[in-house]
Amino acid sequence: MVNCFRMNNHQILVMSFVETYIVYLHSVEIAVRKSLIGEDKFQPLGIQEYQWYEDKKKISKGADGLLLKAEDMMKVGLLVLKKGVYKEKRIVSEDWINHSIKPNLMTYEKIGYYGMHWWVNKQNVTKAFSEDNQYFFALGFGGQYIFIWPKEELVITITGDLYETSLLPLQLIKDHILR
Repeated sequence: MVNCFRMNNHQILVMSFVETYIVYLHSVEIAVRKSLIGEDKFQPLGIQEYQWYEDKKKISKGADGLLLKAEDMMKVGLLVLKKGVYKEKRIVSEDWINHSIKPNLMTYEKIGYYGMHWWVNKQNVTKAFSEDNQYFFALGFGGQYIFIWPKEELVITITGDLYETSLLPLQLIKDHILR
């Protein structure tokens, strides 16, 4: 049997639709970013230096590839700790913050549950989730952390080069801070 490729109008239509849809999504992404947080993504937090990897069409994946200084990671952590408020100004809705730190999917016992770009776990695993019995964190490649413990109003940021042992900071926090 010989495999052959046959071009037809339906294939062209689908390719055109996909291309148009990608351009549309990119324009929507830009519009949403501008409407939510202004021209500069991090302007409301005073973050001026950052890098967010983008593809050839200048679209960031959004889920990863963000490079921030430790002090700027702290600003993001404070924003989440204070339920969307930074320096007495509402930046993100409290509902969105609560939704993003809600434990949705149990992943690994060592890490906990996944919310929306935040890992969530209980300080005391025998008790139910509550504001007094939870912590959450963003975990980046190589051991980058924004760790938030609401009960103590604590934010810890860690930058590292721990590609083989990226969970070590989490274990140290659990063993020595969350007691």
